[in-house]
Amino acid sequence: MVRMLLVISLILSANMGFAHSGEGIDSGFESGFWHPILGWDHVVAMVAVGLWGAFLGSPAIFVLPIVFPIVMAFGGALGVIGVPIPFIETGIALSGVVLGLLILFAVKAPNYIAAIVVGIFAIFHGHAHGGELPEQFSAYGYSVGFVIGTGLLHSVGIGFGFLALVFSMLLGAPAQAHSFLAEGGAYDLFVEGTTVILQDVRLLLPIVALGLLISLWKADGLISAWPANIAGNVLGVPLAVLVSDKIILVYLLIGVFVGLIASLTPKRSATEIKVFALVLGLISMLSALEGHEFFELPIAIYLGLIFGLNLVFAATANISGLILSTFKANWVNIAIRAISSWTAAIGILIFAVNFK
Repeated sequence: MVRMLLVISLILSANMGFAHSGEGIDSGFESGFWHPILGWDHVVAMVAVGLWGAFLGSPAIFVLPIVFPIVMAFGGALGVIGVPIPFIETGIALSGVVLGLLILFAVKAPNYIAAIVVGIFAIFHGHAHGGELPEQFSAYGYSVGFVIGTGLLHSVGIGFGFLALVFSMLLGAPAQAHSFLAEGGAYDLFVEGTTVILQDVRLLLPIVALGLLISLWKADGLISAWPANIAGNVLGVPLAVLVSDKIILVYLLIGVFVGLIASLTPKRSATEIKVFALVLGLISMLSALEGHEFFELPIAIYLGLIFGLNLVFAATANISGLILSTFKANWVNIAIRAISSWTAAIGILIFAVNFK
């Protein structure tokens, strides 16, 4: 149901016209940045790319938003130098509809097929960008702007996909304990461990809340807190045998607490921050392993779990920290705090689903 509502909105928006407005924009960067955002046809397709990637899961959630801007830049180059491509507007319009239908019918395409589909549509969108390069503005600034604007739209799509997965979890059955195939070479095992983290919203939420807290605490807070978090991860490996799969409930509650701290009073002492990082690092690993005995699994899986947890932690802290340091307005700080409160709210709902 959630997927259907998202897709209907995408398809309807795809038919709202091609409103590329540049009025009132006085620099190349701004013109390029707003060009995809002010055109509904571009918005729909780029959000849909992120959304489809989110539904396909790892690694598509990262691959598709990388493929699109790179291939789009190639299409833009063709537009700039005047290489004609037929049916540009038709291809752009079809991109939102086709991607929407792929999401609606939950098409689990192989990663290379998904990348090819996204790449084909990226050519059309890129050519439109390049062909409409305003002569009065800097081509360099315009290029940087439209790539960044495109990336932000992909992020919105990934966010919608993440929320849709959360709602699906809330409407469906509680997730089951993790099982590991523990087959294949070291690389396959490492990827399996990382994927367990990236595909379980229960494991992601508290770590995201911690990353937001660190960014709100101070600009270089990750340097201080990261060692404690990794130490907690490592400590959780031998202690996992002592807990049951109900440890996830404790983890979710701690995540709710950290999310509330981040949204209300993030200016804590260094000792408190390190304790939060250590405890969440420990409980996150206990929750990921859920009772597995010490070194019952291949070491590559443990390394993948640690990598996945710290990838999410560091990415959240760095991205939100970069936003806070770049845009120093008070409303940006308020926005990050609001997002922290969302992690707490979602955590409460997921806790209820797993508790019943």
